[in-house]
Amino acid sequence: MSNIPPFQMGDPQGGPPQKSTTNVWLWVVLGLAGTCLLCGVIGAAVLFPLLAQARQSAKLSGSLSGAKSVATSLAIYMSDFDDRFPPMDNGPSIVEKIKPYVKSTRLETLAKGYEWNTALSRLDTKNIENSPELWMFVATQPSDIKREPVAFVDTHVKIIKREEIPTITAVRPKMSKP
Repeated sequence: MSNIPPFQMGDPQGGPPQKSTTNVWLWVVLGLAGTCLLCGVIGAAVLFPLLAQARQSAKLSGSLSGAKSVATSLAIYMSDFDDRFPPMDNGPSIVEKIKPYVKSTRLETLAKGYEWNTALSRLDTKNIENSPELWMFVATQPSDIKREPVAFVDTHVKIIKREEIPTITAVRPKMSKP
């Protein structure tokens, strides 16, 4: 017998069969799609904590801005009423007292989340010795935020942890100089 290879479908001129390039491009496209998907999943896993942190920071920033607005409004109120604090009873009465001094229309929402220092109620600011350390209110935050804005009598606002809020709630009267 002869050494003729069995019949193979190929080029009509008798050359070797041509391979289809469609399969190669299909695998290239699938490989690129898989790589993009993998990069997207990894990117999302990296960015998710950063986005959550940014959202928390934005909440805290908004709360700080609201606390500063309320502290400034209280200062303006006190300048109109002989440097006396309004009644600090953790209720709606303080909101009604300072409402005319606040630009924001969301004062009711802001003031509901505040814990007021009731020792300052109707007190004259001229008689307070420890005003930079004495807090007026704490803007309480949702439980997922561990730091809270605290407004002090001299109207500065700090963001501090709940445990670090000054324990000074009592008022020390100024000693008169002879």
